[in-house]
Amino acid sequence: MADDNTPAKRERAEETEDSEPSKRQRDSESAVPNSKQEEERADKDVSEQGLKKLLITGIPGVRQDALQGSLNRSAIPFHRLQKKKMEKDAEIWLPDDPIIIRACKLILNGTCVHGRKMQLNDGEQKAEEDSSRTLSQQVTALADMLYEDQIYFKEHILRASLRRVTQDLSKNKYNLEWLKSCSRGPCCNLEKVYHSPQIRGYRNKNEFTIGYDRDGKATVGFRYGRFADGDSSVGNADQCLHIPACALKVAEVVTDFLRNYQKLECWGAAKHTGTWRMVTVRNNSENDVIAVVQYSSSNTKKEELDEALACLDQHIRSKVDSGDLTLTSFFLQEYNDVSNRANDDCPVRLVWGKPFFHETLMDLQFRISPSAFFQVNTKGAELLYGLVRNWVGATGTETVLDVCCGTGTIGICIASGARKVIGIELCAPAIEDAKLNAERNKISNCEFLVGRAEDQIDAAISQHVKDGDKCVAVVDPPREGLHWKVIKAIRKSKEIERVVYVSCNHVAWVEQARQFCHPSDDSRHPGEPFEPIKAIGVDLFPHTPHIELVVLLERGNTLKETKSSKL
Repeated sequence: MADDNTPAKRERAEETEDSEPSKRQRDSESAVPNSKQEEERADKDVSEQGLKKLLITGIPGVRQDALQGSLNRSAIPFHRLQKKKMEKDAEIWLPDDPIIIRACKLILNGTCVHGRKMQLNDGEQKAEEDSSRTLSQQVTALADMLYEDQIYFKEHILRASLRRVTQDLSKNKYNLEWLKSCSRGPCCNLEKVYHSPQIRGYRNKNEFTIGYDRDGKATVGFRYGRFADGDSSVGNADQCLHIPACALKVAEVVTDFLRNYQKLECWGAAKHTGTWRMVTVRNNSENDVIAVVQYSSSNTKKEELDEALACLDQHIRSKVDSGDLTLTSFFLQEYNDVSNRANDDCPVRLVWGKPFFHETLMDLQFRISPSAFFQVNTKGAELLYGLVRNWVGATGTETVLDVCCGTGTIGICIASGARKVIGIELCAPAIEDAKLNAERNKISNCEFLVGRAEDQIDAAISQHVKDGDKCVAVVDPPREGLHWKVIKAIRKSKEIERVVYVSCNHVAWVEQARQFCHPSDDSRHPGEPFEPIKAIGVDLFPHTPHIELVVLLERGNTLKETKSSKL
């Protein structure tokens, strides 16, 4: 848990009403030498290239590929990295910009790679002895920065990902005419980076781990680090700026129960022991709150478990009855697999209350069940979906494919401008929610299909898209991105001439872009390649390094019309 709760820190993170993008457009571009012969010259010329060499210290024995993977996952915008296995330090070249360097230090310092704590320092500066992190620094690494500076940093990392697309396509010497005009710059223009309308307490879904804190006491909160890096301790999330008070209160009540009113152990990921695993809290703008307590039954006698669950129910009810806790519904979930997270279709049992609640988005109502997908930042999602709707550009004649549609939020939000919306989703319970959402909002031009997208796209087009009709695909995949077979199916469908890609992981999107833009061949890349037209960023995750990237890709007649309109 974070100790620093000073007024100055809180004042720096106050909410802003400004939803316009940051006006700072500073960006550092440079050519970074790769050959060993040029290393000495790089050291001398790096300041002229707009870069600064720093050291990542405290990582003896860590291989360069492992370190590079960790930096990529952390969205560190490095231009060059050099780490020899037997050396304890690594050299890293970052943009010579104080805001970007500070953000990188906040993200990296004290985090682990293969059990080693990293520290980012200037070349002449000695690494600090104590690089431990508070929980708020671990979970909301950018919380100590002005929000405007957070946006500036995120704008830079998005531009870096767009440049990487250009670099990846260029080094493969693909004969793409549009690529020649990019030179070494971004593959398309990043038009704006939008602020989140709400920057504190914005998360409407929070998944708390149940474990032991550093004093060995049962706690409901977040892990300090990754289990793989040797730190499985849990701290309470009171100082994490993005968690709403209603969720923190549920965590507090369950922590009190675990410490004082029962004897079963918390789940141990190392040896798969214990009972109590996770608490999920969801809330909406109407102050409805759902809590789901997940447990394992594999290590406890049935009689003891039943007694503990009944005691938990009684404890929670007493807090609700006294007015100390706001809770609309209480669920239990039994989960005995060794993986950390249950699949979305893992059943939950309603103990009391309503089985779901509704949330309003763009004047539409959506049913939210305990495991249904919904963007964690409601106000930010409303901004995001409005922008996606504009880019779809539906005029009443288009068919829109909502790929990875979840509970149908995007498709239903843009349905009023489309001839037909077809949602495709692998999770059957999510599709049931999508159908109910469309019915509740009296949307009659939406249809939802269960199955793998690569199997459903061709069938959907064959049934609903006539020759000459326009078809637009909207994709909003998980963090790892679309499976290559889904991209292949989209490319193969000549009717799809516009794709609006919504990515919550701009690092993974680089490889996705390569597959969309790869020249045609007879294997993984059928059909005409797409061209990136423009991009925007939407900050759905203030105080963290994460941000949504939205990219418009076009081909065929749609691309020709776009280019002719710019003449």
